[in-house]
Amino acid sequence: MKAPPLATLPALVVLVAGLLMSGCDSIDDLLDRSDKADAEPVAQAKEVPAPAPPPIERPSAEPEPPKAAQRPSPPAYAFPASGAGSKLIVGAGRRFEPMYDFTSGKPRGYDVDLILEIAQRLGKSGGVDFRSEGRLLPRAAAGEVDLAIGALSIREERLRTNSFSRPYLVQDFVVIAHAADVPSDRSQLAGRSCALGGSGIYKGLLEQSRCRISEITTTERAIERVAAGLDAFTVVDSVYAGDLPPGAVKTRIALGKDTLGIALQKGNISLKEALDVILDDL
Repeated sequence: MKAPPLATLPALVVLVAGLLMSGCDSIDDLLDRSDKADAEPVAQAKEVPAPAPPPIERPSAEPEPPKAAQRPSPPAYAFPASGAGSKLIVGAGRRFEPMYDFTSGKPRGYDVDLILEIAQRLGKSGGVDFRSEGRLLPRAAAGEVDLAIGALSIREERLRTNSFSRPYLVQDFVVIAHAADVPSDRSQLAGRSCALGGSGIYKGLLEQSRCRISEITTTERAIERVAAGLDAFTVVDSVYAGDLPPGAVKTRIALGKDTLGIALQKGNISLKEALDVILDDL
């Protein structure tokens, strides 16, 4: 047998050592086992998924401060005379106490206070420009003034030319009589002398009572005539009956009711609706 080359001795030593350690009987047996091991598939290690990172806690956003409440813009009311100006232009009578009085240099009275409050609520920061020049209803109808006051009764014939607010005052037409001869009911008015003062509506009421109309004059003058005994009675709005001169007394007889409103240009719906809301609130 020919000796193996020197270069193969280390591999041979390794082969013999493997034979002794494996318990195989021969080198052929060892090689056979090695071939079987090579043929068997190597089990692949299963990949274990890495754990998910914990969620990052973000700081919660600070709540936004509440926004300041926005005031609604004032409605666009139609002011025929003053337009968008700061003053409300109001036509008024000269004197009808306690409703209004413009003769003392400073306007005063119930109607005046009412209009000043209405002007403020309508956004007229400049107040009111009162114009006491007569012809109240025609001037309001023509748009020469925004509103008209003057203890104006709401009547069917007036509604043909002007719009009116809802009634802000309902009062009686009361009989004022001479203190020495006070009638107790309407039947006792017939045939007596009566003084006619103020508006034409009084004339219709006195004619219904069948009295003798002795004079056509102002309301104040009619009351003075009754107090002096020149006439038996007169009829006035109940607001006049609070401060009577000596000799004149208020009776319990009412000849009807009067509803007072604020007059404005016919068809001015936005301003009328605004007036009605304000008057309902007052």
